[in-house]
Amino acid sequence: MSGGWIPATERMPEDGVVVLAWQGKRVVFGYRRDGQWIDTLYGWVIPNGPTHWMPLPAPPETSK
Repeated sequence: MSGGWIPATERMPEDGVVVLAWQGKRVVFGYRRDGQWIDTLYGWVIPNGPTHWMPLPAPPETSK
């Protein structure tokens, strides 16, 4: 993972991959589907899409 925000004007995540997305006023968990950004919490289309996004970090390793 490169770390840091990626401008949506430079590159988009693959469809269906959940990422952190900056919407201008807040951070949301979202993904792209058929050219639209979807908010994972509510399932709503994010109007105008986010300006920046970043991959989610890897989950922590836990011992069993």
